[in-house]
Amino acid sequence: MSKNIGHCKLCGEFRNLVRSHIIPEGFYLPLYDEKQVTYHSSPSRNQFKFMQKGQREYMLCNKCDRDLLGPYDKYGIEVIRDNKYINKFFSEEAEFWTNVEYNKFKIFLLSVLLRAHFAENLFTGIELDRSEEEVLKEYILKESAPSIDIFPVMGVKLFDPITNNFNLDEIITHGNTYLRENYTDSRLIVMIFGGYGWMFILPKGEKDDVNYNQFLREDGVFALLKENIREFLPFTDMRESIAYSNFNFKRLNKDQS
Repeated sequence: MSKNIGHCKLCGEFRNLVRSHIIPEGFYLPLYDEKQVTYHSSPSRNQFKFMQKGQREYMLCNKCDRDLLGPYDKYGIEVIRDNKYINKFFSEEAEFWTNVEYNKFKIFLLSVLLRAHFAENLFTGIELDRSEEEVLKEYILKESAPSIDIFPVMGVKLFDPITNNFNLDEIITHGNTYLRENYTDSRLIVMIFGGYGWMFILPKGEKDDVNYNQFLREDGVFALLKENIREFLPFTDMRESIAYSNFNFKRLNKDQS
């Protein structure tokens, strides 16, 4: 059977499948224009690679990819990359967003997480169990984001203190899953794209969670702490890979640390 015919991994219908981006194409455009290359990492030390197209796989039907997720991808790109619709305020420790459309933005981020989970190549660091997958699919298909404490999402603004660069949009990682210390059966999934680290707590968060004030709020307020990328674990994991160590990536070369 052709790989582009099968069951859509979102709606389950047997249809022609399209090559779906896991992380939307719009986050790669600045790279095409200026640097002509995209840097990718994965949890495996041997899977680091760079390419000029974002990772795509046959996983979704056109109805789910374009008609359902397309508008959410567009909103996510315009908010993160283009700074549209939201208001931003800054302090020494954080970046604050207001006027975020909670339903749109959370559906967007959760759909990226789900697509990364579906992916068969490179995104092997994303670990969802079957029940989490089914619940996420239901929220997305109904286009109704869960409440703040169900699959809570957080963001951090990444910067490089060596170069004083606050626009690290050329770094895209395929995701890592970490067990959360001091929490029972709680995991943190982290992906980097658009100059931010995006974090998902699974399966849920609590009001007494130490990170609760960083959760995307239903009133459209989002607090994103600033993080030194050289100390940000998902990135330092990537820097330790053999391929990365041997690659001449001067901007963030270890010798500059």
